[in-house]
Amino acid sequence: MKIKLFTLIFTLLIGLTSNLLGQVNEKEKKAIVDVINEAYLGGMYNNDDAKAMHKGFYDKCAFQAIEGEGIEISTLQETISKLENFKSQRKNWNNRTSVKYTILDIIGTGATVRSDVSYNKEPKFVDLLTLVKFPDGWKITFLMHDLVTEELELAREARINSDRMPPQKVFDAIGIKSGMIIGEIGAGNGRYSVQLANRVGNNGKVYANDINKSSLNFLNERCKKNGITNIETILGAEDNPNFPNVQMDIVMMVWVYHHLTKPIEILKSIIPNLKKGAKIVILDPNPEKEIDSDRPSTKERVEKEALEAGYELVEMLTFLPMDNIFILKLK
Repeated sequence: MKIKLFTLIFTLLIGLTSNLLGQVNEKEKKAIVDVINEAYLGGMYNNDDAKAMHKGFYDKCAFQAIEGEGIEISTLQETISKLENFKSQRKNWNNRTSVKYTILDIIGTGATVRSDVSYNKEPKFVDLLTLVKFPDGWKITFLMHDLVTEELELAREARINSDRMPPQKVFDAIGIKSGMIIGEIGAGNGRYSVQLANRVGNNGKVYANDINKSSLNFLNERCKKNGITNIETILGAEDNPNFPNVQMDIVMMVWVYHHLTKPIEILKSIIPNLKKGAKIVILDPNPEKEIDSDRPSTKERVEKEALEAGYELVEMLTFLPMDNIFILKLK
């Protein structure tokens, strides 16, 4: 009887304790989500609200992002300044961002949160946040920004290729054929490279350049997994893609040109790699529909820089819903 009574009391105590802990946990979860909604989603992403960020972020919060092979670290004030400058370059930025939170763990006065970030309902990347509970409430103390999973990257590629710039439609328009030698500047993870490789076939070749070694590593693994043997990756520099001594039919840049810091130098550097009559194809966002840079690729800008580098703009294609295609040839 005594054993049964002890067991009953113990069970009741465990149940009561679990219930109380559950209530406390739910209260803390709500407090954490409130801080994230106000300071992170609202202040940092949608509203560019420095006041909200100062309220919800710890003043010595570390903002980190993977940059090439290393980590770029920013302070709270540096991050606020970057955001103010970045958003001043974009129209209709507010409320473009949405997030899906997963509270990974709450341990005493610390918490970790995964945030899946979408722009205009399109999944983009993952942020990881650490929060600490201070006397005046929860604050974000650490943010690892812009993590991209392979699954997320491939899903994003599929959506872009399907809805915005179907590769085969682009290839038909610019004249890519089996057996061609193609150079791609700024290939990244290979969204277009693998499509190009399939188009030119085993008798053709794709030289995929980027300045980000980790992106090229991703592309190399992708080729290995999918048995793609006609792509060669090349680590380049900001002023030279470092293509090998080969003659190319077409050199492409897909969503790259507006990011280039030295576009004229890049265009000049590839002249030795061009066959007679070769095309330079620049596929970039239409600045009237989407501004993604302080130096948008307008027709006037591309034409001017092409002339300085020794080329002429021979055609501009506008059939894509959000992007323009500029075709250059040597003068």
